[in-house]
Amino acid sequence: MGFYAISLAVVSGICFAFGILYLFIGLRRKDDRWSTLLFSLFALSYAATVLTGIANYSATSVHEWMSSARWDGVFVVLTWSLLIGYVALYTGVKPRIFLGLLVAAFVSTGIANVVRPNLIHDEILGLASVTLPWGEQLAYVEATDSTWALVFLLANLVAIGYVLVACTLQFRRGERRAALVLGVGMFWFIVTIIVDILVDLGIAPLYLGDFGFLGLAIVLSLQLANEVIRTEEELAQHRHNLEALVEERTGELQDANDQLAREIADRVRIEEELQRVAYERGGRVKELNCLFGISDLAGRRDISLDEILQGTADLIPSAWQYPETTVARIVLEDREFKTERFQETPLRLASDLVVGGQPAGVVEVCLLPEEASQLRAPFLLEEQLLLDVIAERVGRIVERMQAEKALHQRVEELAALNRIAHTVATATELPATLQQASEIVTDLFAARYAHIIWSEGGKKETYVQVWSEPGSEQARPTPLDLSLSEMPVVGRVLREAK
Repeated sequence: MGFYAISLAVVSGICFAFGILYLFIGLRRKDDRWSTLLFSLFALSYAATVLTGIANYSATSVHEWMSSARWDGVFVVLTWSLLIGYVALYTGVKPRIFLGLLVAAFVSTGIANVVRPNLIHDEILGLASVTLPWGEQLAYVEATDSTWALVFLLANLVAIGYVLVACTLQFRRGERRAALVLGVGMFWFIVTIIVDILVDLGIAPLYLGDFGFLGLAIVLSLQLANEVIRTEEELAQHRHNLEALVEERTGELQDANDQLAREIADRVRIEEELQRVAYERGGRVKELNCLFGISDLAGRRDISLDEILQGTADLIPSAWQYPETTVARIVLEDREFKTERFQETPLRLASDLVVGGQPAGVVEVCLLPEEASQLRAPFLLEEQLLLDVIAERVGRIVERMQAEKALHQRVEELAALNRIAHTVATATELPATLQQASEIVTDLFAARYAHIIWSEGGKKETYVQVWSEPGSEQARPTPLDLSLSEMPVVGRVLREAK
């Protein structure tokens, strides 16, 4: 085996390694899986093409050359077809009818070559050889080309033109690096074709056609490797951000648990103190029943804050010395919860309701005037103390439930951020990604509209994409008809990319 044949064997081995490597990568990837698998099949087919080329160059008879050329033609056609499919996915340029006709042209010539190799040639004149500068001889058949050969040649030229046009469109679309990578690989391929033509004319000394696809295989594999590395880095960054968010939310949850533990300790202390007072004073069982009833309401998970406050207001009169004459009301911000016959009277006790260290309302107890006029001592000193304890307890209940609501909201926000991060990390198409992100945002805020605004292009033109309702069809991106100076928050986000 000469140096030229050894070189072809090395090229075949390199392409075979690329094909196996990216076959495993494509089977494991969720995004861009088909483009990666097509590239791996392209590399494997090219490796087979080079191996059959070695058999052609070492043929010793026309029959032997024709036998190896039969399979060489199959792999050449398969390689071109896979390359066209990969370029369509790689660049996003997919004129389906055109691509179908182009692949059909290759497939038809391949079938003709398998069925009857001499269909590609009108007349086979014999086996000849070309001597390379270092003395190695390569066999080839002297023959006149048929119409099928012309079809295959035209298909080659059209395929090269399609790849160049696809590169140009991809470059204009803003994907310049990816377009340049494909363009560099095609440049080397075109150079090898020109050199082979010069060899046939007796001007150049060495065939390079079998090395033509090697440039494409190398630069495209480097591009795929770069995309895989970049995707892994982005996923690692997303994981890091999510871990930071989880750690932050875990700290908040721990603070809430500590607050709840303090409330429980306070409840135990208050209940113990009330038990001591009841024991010392005697006859204060009603007060304990009221406080235990409030604790029982606060411990239930199947009722709302409004139901707890209304239930507390209903429990208060039973703890006073004249329950039939006593009415109560709890005022929390702009809401009030009162007993059935409540009315404000001069005979009144009140205690401020404090939530989070700030006044938030009041707890009131009144005696009905038509019945309280005959009473000598309307209120006891212990009843004012009891009302203060109830107000303090109600304030803590409100604080705890507001904290639980805020924590629940933060958990929902974290879940939405996680879903958005997953959507972006597995994104394959921008419109679908934007629509999924907008649906997550509208669900999180119970909103009807979601606007996604971004800037792109050298002139920093700003676009807006709007979905009217979750699940609706996506709208086309349109230029933003407002100045960024009218939207300072949006302008700042676009500038700082945060």
